[in-house]
Amino acid sequence: MIKFFRKIRQQLLSDNKFSKYLLYAIGEIVLVVIGIMIALNINAANERKINDREIRNILKEIQNDLEKDVQAANKVIDLYMSADSIQYLILNDKYTFEDYENGSVEDLGTYYVSFIIQTNGFDNLMRNIDNLPEKYKHLLPELNDLYVTNKNYIDTSNDRIKKTVYDYLDFISRKPWAYDKILRKINREAIHYHLNDNYFKSHILNYMTDLNNILLSAIRHKIEALSTLNNIEEILGDKKGVPQSLKLENSDISSINNITGTYKIIDSLGTGWDTHFEIQNCGNKVFFKTNDSKKEIYYFKNQTYFDRNTGIYQFDKSDTLTISYGIYGKTVNVKSIQK
Repeated sequence: MIKFFRKIRQQLLSDNKFSKYLLYAIGEIVLVVIGIMIALNINAANERKINDREIRNILKEIQNDLEKDVQAANKVIDLYMSADSIQYLILNDKYTFEDYENGSVEDLGTYYVSFIIQTNGFDNLMRNIDNLPEKYKHLLPELNDLYVTNKNYIDTSNDRIKKTVYDYLDFISRKPWAYDKILRKINREAIHYHLNDNYFKSHILNYMTDLNNILLSAIRHKIEALSTLNNIEEILGDKKGVPQSLKLENSDISSINNITGTYKIIDSLGTGWDTHFEIQNCGNKVFFKTNDSKKEIYYFKNQTYFDRNTGIYQFDKSDTLTISYGIYGKTVNVKSIQK
């Protein structure tokens, strides 16, 4: 092919057809430029495909991180419900000397839980932010909320409960019975402290306030993480969905129907509750309705739900609902019976 064009050039020059040769030369240059542009476009298209593939892999990494975050949030909810039951017994003097003596009382307030979120995927995305295609940029505000705004609050809550626990451990380490406590020996003075000392109860209140803040962080992160997971799935065309155990809706409609209805309060701690309220459902979504408000409550597991403000709703088979709210370390329990 090159020889063919060379012969044409030589023929034009030998025939003194300079103008035609000039046009030919220009045409050849144009063809070369077009060839270069085509090659550049092909190369750019390949780079875009490679970049898009890399961004999609990063989004899949974020998906995996968010699923781990939701699992971590579930562990926080479980731990909080357990701690809430214990603090209720402590603050309402339900434990006896014998309970402490036989070791049946958990040592609440001497350990802490942290809610740690996974950030590897988001960090990778930020390192590639200059190469982020336009079609993915609408995800940035919600990712920023999850990994910047929310994380700041999460880190503060984690630091706070850690300080509360360590300060208390330093305090009791100076007690004469501290060595026995470390060795898990029965000490009557230590038992009297846990039964009668107001400082201990104040510490439990303080500890539960900190734990409630972590619960709030975990719940809100879980709700937003699942929303972001759905958005990423839609973008990637991935319809596998998250496991049912991580979802906010109960797929068992008959179970939802069993808890809907009007409830009447028969026992409560604290004031400000309506005497009646309703549990309503719309499809597989469940709502808590009072005289002047209505809010969605989210499925956790079994017959337990939660709301965005750390309310825990536990239904049992006898049509009884117990609602627990941790408010500045104070738990309000409402027992209600369905009409």
